[in-house]
Amino acid sequence: MTYIIIFLSGFLIDVISKRYANKAIDQPFSIMFFEFRTLHNKGGAFGFLKRKRKLLYLLGIISFILGIILFAIERDHVFRMLLSAMLSGAAGNTYERIRSGQVTDFFRIRYKSMPYTNIADMLLFIPVLLILTYYMFTVTNG
Repeated sequence: MTYIIIFLSGFLIDVISKRYANKAIDQPFSIMFFEFRTLHNKGGAFGFLKRKRKLLYLLGIISFILGIILFAIERDHVFRMLLSAMLSGAAGNTYERIRSGQVTDFFRIRYKSMPYTNIADMLLFIPVLLILTYYMFTVTNG
């Protein structure tokens, strides 16, 4: 049940935040070290595969299916929680890409030339870092 809650929470927060950003952010603005602005990315991360939308749809669906298979195989609770977050991010971006042909990016950290991103991207990126860290310490120490 924990995994479903993590997945649904991440997915819904991503979808709602993108819809809100598209309606509410008409001019760029900054709060502390965050900058907000709506951008629409027709490609993958950093505009990758912009002209290959069908391939992006397929990659998103395949990644999601592989994540579910990995979820079924792996029994580690921490890994499964982090994978649930990653799957919610993949589902959020794939859903929006299929629904509108693009993904809304709407915030960035104002540091050098950090790219604009969204909640789904963070749900993909942060768990990957945590999984790598988790396995570095559990494999080397345990």
